Amino acid sequence: MAFLCGDHLCAVSDHFGVEQRKRKPKGVLGAPRRVKDPQAAKTVWGGMIAAGIVMPLFALSLAAIWLFDRFVVQKIPSIRRFLAA
Repeated sequence: MAFLCGDHLCAVSDHFGVEQRKRKPKGVLGAPRRVKDPQAAKTVWGGMIAAGIVMPLFALSLAAIWLFDRFVVQKIPSIRRFLAA
């Protein structure tokens, strides 16, 4: 049973890794551009808020990453170019 769970986790993570590489900007480390579909954005935000309520440490880490992006990455041009932000 544990093998099957591990096998499924590997298959799912491999799929998302391939999709990440397909959408990633060329020559930079950054994440793919966001999807323009407003319904998808609402779904993702709703999921993050629900996960933050259920798991407070998750909410804290999201807040720390957002603050780092907002006040460090966006202010330093070389980091901003490298991360394609």
